[in-house]
Amino acid sequence: MRNSTDMILFQPFSLKGIELKNRLVMFAAGTSFATPNGYLTERLMNYYLRRAEGGVGLIIVEGTYVEPAGKINPYGLGLYEDNQIIKLKELTKRVHEYGAKIAIQAVHGGRETSPKITGFPSIAPSEIGDSRRRLSDFLPSEKPKALTIEEIENLVGKFEEFARRAKEAEFDGIELLCGHRTLPEQFLFSDSNHRQDKYGGNIENRTRFICEIVKKFRRIVENDLFISIRLPVNEYPQGGYTKNEIKAVLKMLEAAGADLINPTVVISTKWVNLLPMAFPRGALSIFIQQIKQYSKLPILFGIRVNDPHLAEKLLRDKKADLIGMARPLICDPDLPRKATEGRFEDIRMCIACNRGCVERVYLHEPITCTLNVEVGREDELKIRSVQSPKKIIVIGGGPAGMEAARVASLRGHSVYLYEKADRLGGKLNLARVPPHKEEIENILKYYQIQLEKLGVKVYLGIEVDEKMIQEMKPDFVIMSAGGEAILPEIPGVRGKNVLFANDVLLEKGQVGNRVVIIGGGLVGLETAEFLADRGKEVIVVEMLGKIGQDLEHISRMYLKQRINQKGVKIITRTTVKGIDLNGVIVQDDAKSYLIPSDTVVIATGSKPKDILVSSLKGKIPLKAIGDCVKCRTILEAVHEGSLAARQI
Repeated sequence: MRNSTDMILFQPFSLKGIELKNRLVMFAAGTSFATPNGYLTERLMNYYLRRAEGGVGLIIVEGTYVEPAGKINPYGLGLYEDNQIIKLKELTKRVHEYGAKIAIQAVHGGRETSPKITGFPSIAPSEIGDSRRRLSDFLPSEKPKALTIEEIENLVGKFEEFARRAKEAEFDGIELLCGHRTLPEQFLFSDSNHRQDKYGGNIENRTRFICEIVKKFRRIVENDLFISIRLPVNEYPQGGYTKNEIKAVLKMLEAAGADLINPTVVISTKWVNLLPMAFPRGALSIFIQQIKQYSKLPILFGIRVNDPHLAEKLLRDKKADLIGMARPLICDPDLPRKATEGRFEDIRMCIACNRGCVERVYLHEPITCTLNVEVGREDELKIRSVQSPKKIIVIGGGPAGMEAARVASLRGHSVYLYEKADRLGGKLNLARVPPHKEEIENILKYYQIQLEKLGVKVYLGIEVDEKMIQEMKPDFVIMSAGGEAILPEIPGVRGKNVLFANDVLLEKGQVGNRVVIIGGGLVGLETAEFLADRGKEVIVVEMLGKIGQDLEHISRMYLKQRINQKGVKIITRTTVKGIDLNGVIVQDDAKSYLIPSDTVVIATGSKPKDILVSSLKGKIPLKAIGDCVKCRTILEAVHEGSLAARQI
């Protein structure tokens, strides 16, 4: 483990004469915290100030639309009129007081906008709709209106006015979003730009719109602000953007006045670089290494980088000059300070689950974080010490119980945590087993270290009963004893060839070569991949019309791709009628038939366990949380535990 004192990550960096105190940058990331007309709220102000307080060198404020017609999110931030300058100037001033610098990202959605949100028709370089699968009813299915030359020139003027306002608000830089399928990228890529005039055709013409904006930026901000470009830098999957074209674009941007390249990578026509935990950390840095050969401009990189040591390696290997993080700083705003102080074990590591952040942005909902309940409620939920410490017993060491114990201890309570298993973690111990779930281990390590440091008294292998609790005389009990797998009422379900998914993942039972999994939710699909990797022939039977409906959308897409590639067969809209030693009898709309199998795996969900809740009710102050009340996601469990501890 590298000592923080000699890490390049925490050395200053000069960008266009603007001195950054370290090389860690907070990427622009949507929050849905602004007002409906795009004004900065106190909620959004506190969110950014908390990240500045945590020690980051530079904050790039989320994508901010340059005109109302370019708005993508109903609660996105805007900088399209002078009245918006006042609050943004207050933000920059207060961020500067923490020693951080701050930039703002300019955005126009083009065909990604919707009349339902903006009140204006969507626009684009050409009258070409986007065939990608949508996550929201807000996004348009109709073809956009093709821009005229005059309208393009007018739009460049909107970006110019944005730059003037950014300068007046005393930002240190401006970033132009040219990726994520926004309007500048729509000009850049040939699949969305079929123009035959000076804004279409060859790469020089397709880059003209972007270069005109950058030149206007430079004219307005002069040398007072740096200009960053968030740019797609890999070959686009459906053609029209080659390595030679990327090289040409970088040269044109440098000539136009850009100071920094912030590369984004197009993964598919449906998604960009919002990668789930299944993608290895820093895996896409290979594209960035190529870009370093094409441009002399400094590079900001951070796709799937959540670890300061990985960030340091990227800097030392000269794959980047600055390191960007978004989700990791949402998860732990104090990551920079903790790393600077050498407290790496105290960092609450982002697991790239996308549950609270990315998915909610797509759905136009305010973001949160699976592991950080304070996101967007920084002032309201700041942990405060109690006046009268209490003796608190927490029963159950899953995510809800561990978080409750952590927060209660931070507030000054004496906390005793009991877990009947031989290790902490609860369902996290299962969640970390399937392929590509290694990041879950970070949660377990974090809680184990924090509970030990805080002096929480942890007792493993002990099942608490009512008598024990009465004898310990606690002031308060937090019950988080978890849930148990549902055994569906199917004839033959108790047969010798039937196992629960949990037992399969923990390798407690013998699994034959042909496997039928009943249930196509998260657990069923992950168990299918787990078994497919072990050479099993797997069929998943789901009674609903879609699989993976309890997964976050991006993770679901990649998981479905993987199990398809591994030969897992999916059968939907099919009901299981019975199980025997030959296999599973199922019924679809047309017929009833047998699916031969050696082993049948039950993955039909969990139900609460009412352990002691009823018997203790009214006798001792008690709060039941987590799966013992209703089966939860990790996000719901952590949040419930955190909030429960704050209320004592």
